[in-house]
Amino acid sequence: MSQLVERFQLAVEAARDPVRATGTAAYMRNLFPFAGISQPRLAVIHREAMAGLPPPAGEAELAAVALACWELPEREYQHLACMHLRRNVHLLGPGFVPTLERLVATKSWWDTVDELATNITGPLVAARPELRSVMDRWLESDCIWLARVAILHQERWEERTDRDLLFA
Repeated sequence: MSQLVERFQLAVEAARDPVRATGTAAYMRNLFPFAGISQPRLAVIHREAMAGLPPPAGEAELAAVALACWELPEREYQHLACMHLRRNVHLLGPGFVPTLERLVATKSWWDTVDELATNITGPLVAARPELRSVMDRWLESDCIWLARVAILHQERWEERTDRDLLFA
């Protein structure tokens, strides 16, 4: 496991709030266990965990961190993975698509899927228009979460929005 993921684990354990975790889990229909850590606190955890570490070496390292976080039980780890990907989306290319598909289709719910759609998939497809074919495939997928990403990925594109794709 990477040093970054180990740091995430230590910080999440130190910040755990069982009372908040119970409420958050109930809000999310008890689909996932939670540690009870707010999004602002997770941002601090991410920043502090990155302190002193070199920037990610590239797409493979980002994929490994994200997949490792997806394997951990508490939902905060998936949120930390999304934060990490968002801050390093410029390092992602077409080779990340299989990992992205796995993240979207695993432990799926609106909180992570929407983040992956607008802040990871959107910038990735904007930078790599050839990935439009992936969005076309996801629109036809039996996985509603992949279809959701294909619809939402252009959310922040404004005037660059491909209306034909959006309304397909």
